[in-house]
Amino acid sequence: GPSCGRLSPRGAPVAAGAPAFTVVRRWAAAAGAGPARGPGEWFELRGGDVAFGAIVQVDAPLGGPAELASLWLLGDGPSDDSVDRLVQAARPPGAEVRRATMREDTAGDAQLYTLEMPVLQLPGLGSARSSVNMFGAVRGSGGPQEGAGPFLDVGTAGNPRAVLAFAMGPEVELPAFRLNVTGALAVDGKRGQDARAVGWVAIDVQAEMPRLGGFGVPEEVLRPAAKEVCRQTVGFATRHLENELSRDFARWRGDRVRAARARARQALGS
Repeated sequence: GPSCGRLSPRGAPVAAGAPAFTVVRRWAAAAGAGPARGPGEWFELRGGDVAFGAIVQVDAPLGGPAELASLWLLGDGPSDDSVDRLVQAARPPGAEVRRATMREDTAGDAQLYTLEMPVLQLPGLGSARSSVNMFGAVRGSGGPQEGAGPFLDVGTAGNPRAVLAFAMGPEVELPAFRLNVTGALAVDGKRGQDARAVGWVAIDVQAEMPRLGGFGVPEEVLRPAAKEVCRQTVGFATRHLENELSRDFARWRGDRVRAARARARQALGS
């Protein structure tokens, strides 16, 4: 598959220091990633570093009309913050999401969050905790659905932070590595037909080459291992996302019906 160093479309150079989620998204657009395309993978060795990643499609039936599903995904007026609602719904089990702030040049018009993963207990050592910043925004065009219309733009922003807390000692922050998970989500469906949530999720990893006994791990060992890590990670992420999207749409639709009934009762009683 394409290498991590060649993610941008031909003839569209990526500026030095461009955010990784921008690079991955350009590659996804150039590769045509979406409901009609299969997954893509990349792997590259760069001196003492390794870079690898994968992109997988999202296609989840929502069980409702496309017009209603679009309101659910993009927001039904100023009081319905669909970005916040969907970021909360799609978080990993046990994780916590809170609103965050970030540099303006990184965030643009996106809403920003900190994702705190569950504390991992390490028997005999202590515990480990990790967090990563993420963003979400509704874009007016360029989506993954047919016609490239409005969509939800989501992903991580910046490297994850991991801290090891020893049972009988100080906390130690682990060396940073680059990991970005990005995605695009839209509603696809003709008027009067049940809608589907479609799009893609990508993972992009860059880290120092692992070493065993002072020697670098051979490429013929590292490549299939990286491929399997990506496959399992994006596979879990997309399955979890598809399930939670369907559930959240059903919850949102039920809340909308109950609110309409309450307004009707109030109008009759006034």
